[in-house]
Amino acid sequence: MLTFLFTITAVHAADDIVFVGNSYTIGNDLAAKVQQVYADAGDAATASRLAAGGLNLADHASRAADTGSAWHTKLVTEAADREWVVLQDQSQIPGFPVTQPEWVASRDGALALDALISSAGAETVFFLTWGRRDGDAMNDWLFPDFTTMQDLLTAGYGLYAEACAGVERPVWTAPVGPAFAKIHDDIAATGADPTASDSLFYALYSGDGSHPSGLGTQLAAYVFYASLTGNTPVGLPVPSGLDADQTATIQEAAESVVFDPTDGFDFPWETTETSDTGSPDEAEDTGEAHGNGDSGDAEDDAEDDAEDDAEDSGSAEDNGVVGGSGAVSSAESEKSSGCSAIPSRSTPAMLLVAVFGLIGWRQRRA
Repeated sequence: MLTFLFTITAVHAADDIVFVGNSYTIGNDLAAKVQQVYADAGDAATASRLAAGGLNLADHASRAADTGSAWHTKLVTEAADREWVVLQDQSQIPGFPVTQPEWVASRDGALALDALISSAGAETVFFLTWGRRDGDAMNDWLFPDFTTMQDLLTAGYGLYAEACAGVERPVWTAPVGPAFAKIHDDIAATGADPTASDSLFYALYSGDGSHPSGLGTQLAAYVFYASLTGNTPVGLPVPSGLDADQTATIQEAAESVVFDPTDGFDFPWETTETSDTGSPDEAEDTGEAHGNGDSGDAEDDAEDDAEDDAEDSGSAEDNGVVGGSGAVSSAESEKSSGCSAIPSRSTPAMLLVAVFGLIGWRQRRA
């Protein structure tokens, strides 16, 4: 029988991190916040981003293939400089049924991007995002509330990771959405309503109930720091403008989710050693892991406007390398809804596909 021994080793190193995403990544400058958390902890990191409003993983893969794009420069031309590449999909697609064309396209985009990242010798990290505060009214048949949406997003990102992971090269997940869920569920456990306007969970979101507030982005930054380094964010200095008690709570939520020994996520600071006790195990067939098998210039902005015509215009956003001071190199137009997509209303059979996909993922990760 094979016995698996898990060792947790904290990582202290200078990290180069590139966030590939959309307005969920752009909002409140997540890259700069992650870099600042590293600095507050006495560690070093350089964080930058490739992002524009409404982009999904298929869009990012297409841009990476364009030799004239910033995506190609960072992910191909300058690939040797990369250490961590964080992939964030559009906010709804990972939770769609695995037969939905948008889901399949994003899964294939993840595979294409992961191939580039692997070729560069860098590490792939999936940015597991959060469900919308009150569910998704545009797709209420699938996402009627936060918890249902979060469960489906978690399952979808799990399938992306399983599609990309190999025996010799795992991929990693930063469970930001589950940290939002931790705060949601802790409030619900007291009998209070997490979606009440005076709750901490409510405060994680901006006014649209989809994009993060500054507090929500700070929670994400703590999750990324813990996920990549294996170090707790608890006790780090309170960022300017945030409440001390709320900061302590989100630090504890990040710690709780990342260091939960029963979670189904893989982290780079967890190593697996195998010892042979003499009795061979039979190989297990786990089956298929998946379904069918947001820097930009003026041209990019026009393209994004076309992609996001249903979204409201938001605040100015920027793109490029975030230096030690948190300064950025260029600006672009941000879309405030970050990612709105409406799949055709599924038949009951397609809804069952989504539900059984979630159940199957949980069973594989148990």
